[in-house]
Amino acid sequence: MNEEKINVPHINKIILSGRLTAEPETSTTQTGTSMATFTLAVDTPKRNSSNTGWDDPETLFIKITTFSNLAEKVTTRLKKGSPAIVEGRLRSYKYSLPNSEEKRTAYNVTASRVHPLVRYVTSSNTSYDENKDINNIQDNDDDIPF
Repeated sequence: MNEEKINVPHINKIILSGRLTAEPETSTTQTGTSMATFTLAVDTPKRNSSNTGWDDPETLFIKITTFSNLAEKVTTRLKKGSPAIVEGRLRSYKYSLPNSEEKRTAYNVTASRVHPLVRYVTSSNTSYDENKDINNIQDNDDDIPF
């Protein structure tokens, strides 16, 4: 049999919705770029064993990293408990615990866009994007802001 090699597109995009677990933490990279990090609590619903309803959701805690203008906007507009949708790339890194040779892998998301869920934003009706200054999101329950 002659197998044909299929070119698979290289796509690394993740979209998450959840709430910030704490205030965004700000810092500056060695090259002087603004950086903000925060953790997003993302609930994953689970069906109960009888398949008649829902159990308490499993919550994932995902570290989010933002840079430059996006970092500055996130730190001024979002706070602990703020609901948001985050778009970005999933990244992994390896580390070892002190006094251990065991390698572990951790994952985080480098955000390219952060959308505050608009009905909860009191100061403006905006979305934050690393490539654009401000994108408007309509405050309409029928629309999904991405």
